[in-house]
Amino acid sequence: MKINVMTTTVFALAAGILAASPASAAVNLLVNGGFETGDLSGWTLTGNTGPETVTTEFSRYQPENGHDFLVFGQVGSDGVLSQSFADVAGGTLTVTGYLAGDGSSPSDFTASIDGHIGFAVNPVPDQGYTEFTFTARATGFDTLSFAYRNDPWFDALDNISVSETVPMPVPEPGTCAILGAGLLGLGLFRRRRAG
Repeated sequence: MKINVMTTTVFALAAGILAASPASAAVNLLVNGGFETGDLSGWTLTGNTGPETVTTEFSRYQPENGHDFLVFGQVGSDGVLSQSFADVAGGTLTVTGYLAGDGSSPSDFTASIDGHIGFAVNPVPDQGYTEFTFTARATGFDTLSFAYRNDPWFDALDNISVSETVPMPVPEPGTCAILGAGLLGLGLFRRRRAG
C-alpha cells in the first residue's frame, strides 16, 4: 500500500488539532495541603479557634504522610478551616484528604466546597487515617472548608488535596472547517488519481 504525502499531512493536521486540546493534570490547587510548613500557612481559621495545632506527633497520632499534620479538639462548637483557590469554571474538582479519630462524642467533621457538603461524619469514628473523597463543580474561584470539633479529646487531619479535571473544549467552527476542507481535498485528490 502506497501512502502519499497529502494523506500523511491531513492526518498529521488532525492529530495536531486534537493534541492541542488542554489535558488536565493532577496538580494540587491548595497551598500547604499537608501542613508541611509546620503551621496553617495558606489556610484561614474561623469560628472556635482552639485547641488546635500543627505538629509532628501527638498522643496516638502520627502524620499520614510527610512530617506534619493538623490536630483539632474544639469544645462546644465547630472550628472552620478554609482555603480559597482559582480553578477553571465548569471543571470537576476532586477533594481528597485523610481523617483520623478516637471515636469520642460529641465530635463531628464536615468537608464542603462553597457551602455544599461533600463529606460528613458525626461522631468521628474510632479509626486510623482513612481517606475521604468527593467531587464538586468548579466555578472559577472556590473555597474548601472543614468544620470540626471533638469535645472530649482530639482528631487529626492530613494531606488535603484538590485537583481539577477540565473537559476537552469543542473545536471552534473555523478549526472544523479547516479539517473538513483538508479531508475533502484528500478525497478529491484520491478520486482524481483513481480516474
